[in-house]
This record gives sequence, structure tokens and C-alpha cells, in this order.
Amino acid sequence: MPAKTPASLIDHTQNAPTGSGASAHDELGRSFWIGLIVGGAVMAFGLRGALAKFDSFSERFVYTKYLIGFDLLHDLVIAPITFVLCYLLHRVISPRFKAPLTFGLFTSAMIIALAWYPLHHTTQSKGNPTFQPLNYTTAVSTALAVVWALAAIWALVASRPQTKPRRL
Repeated sequence: MPAKTPASLIDHTQNAPTGSGASAHDELGRSFWIGLIVGGAVMAFGLRGALAKFDSFSERFVYTKYLIGFDLLHDLVIAPITFVLCYLLHRVISPRFKAPLTFGLFTSAMIIALAWYPLHHTTQSKGNPTFQPLNYTTAVSTALAVVWALAAIWALVASRPQTKPRRL
């Protein structure tokens, strides 16, 4: 039996790799469609709840305008910059340190994104001192310190020379 070359792995009748389970009628797969339906339902529920808070059409329009604006800001500015920075970092970083660095950067970005408004005290309610009882500056600093300590430990373990186990 001849060895399979990359060209022989392609089923040219359906433009799909052989054994991939994809057919000419279903290129995206069942998981994609399930995810699209569930995700669409969750987004519709959230949007309906957000728009129900506004009484007038003008308030809903302003909210929708901001929602679309922030979506475009993310898609056209933040995501491409993130992609380029990650691409450049992964070209420079040793393969052993890629996973700990990715973990540290991604987790730090999520912590800062979730704590952005509390850090800037824009969520405080006047007349209700218990609305924001936490000191978010120290909480975020502590969370970031824990994340980078875990990433550093991971990197140290990954940088140890590989030793063969001894036989007894």
C-alpha cells in the first residue's frame, strides 16, 4: 500500500479532507449550528432585557448605537492589535514559555476587563454606601499577583531540564 501524501488525503470530489465527516451539504457541522442557535438565543435574551430597561425609543437608540460602536471598536481595533501582539510575542518566546505566558496575559486581560468599571468608580450609587463595598484596587492587584505567580511557577517547571526516570 503506497504511503499517503498530503495530496492523496484530499477528497477532490467534495473539497473536504477524507475522514473529516464533512459532506458537500454540511460543511460547518452540527456543533456549529447548535452553538449558533444557543448563542443567538442567549444574546437575544440579554438584548431584550437590556432594551426593556429603557422607556423611550431615543434611550434605546442611544444604547443600541453604543453597543454597535463598542462592537466595531473591538472587532476593528482591539482584536487586530491583540492578534499582532500575540503573534509577535509567540515568534520571540521559547516554546516552553508560550503556554504560561498565554495563560498570564489572557487571564490578566479578563480580570482587568471585568474590573474596569469598579476600578474607575463609575458604578457607585449615590446615597447607597454599600453598593460598592470592596476595595477593587487591592482585589485586582492581588488577583493579578496570584495569576502571574502561577504563570511563573508554570514557567519554572517547564524550564527544568527533562530527566529520564530512574529504574530501580
